[in-house]
Amino acid sequence: MVKFGDIADGLIYLHQRNVIHRDLKPANILICVDNRLKLADFGISKIMHDNDFNRTIVGTPLYMAPEVARGRDYDYKSDVWALGIIFYELCMLEHPFVNFLGKSRKQKFRVPQIDWKRHGYSASLQALCDMMIQKDLTKRWTLENILKESDVLQLLNRTTI
Repeated sequence: MVKFGDIADGLIYLHQRNVIHRDLKPANILICVDNRLKLADFGISKIMHDNDFNRTIVGTPLYMAPEVARGRDYDYKSDVWALGIIFYELCMLEHPFVNFLGKSRKQKFRVPQIDWKRHGYSASLQALCDMMIQKDLTKRWTLENILKESDVLQLLNRTTI
């Protein structure tokens, strides 16, 4: 089992150093000898400056935030979206938009309604995913906001996914 918290820790490290990954996906997460996860492939990463936004459409489409795919301004929260997609995949063992691939963008980014409890997950775990996979950039939490929540911190510290 691997710990989701390691991925979040890697993103915090990057974001604190003003780096946006821009291509976070499972293929860019490495498992080290000590079973810790490390982020990799910084080929399209960018150093951010104060009040800096990007409009370059880069990254892997399945993990690309809606604002990136639409060529709108984006920041660190696009990494949080990708983290949410990975989190969802680790929990549900499928991509959240697998049923929407090939459809219009509006349909593609419709997050499926899943009965998380039926799959054995708590409401807190569902809330964590909902905070990250939030289409509206202004409503999507930053990684710092997510990790400030004590319930979320407890989940990350004890949850292996």
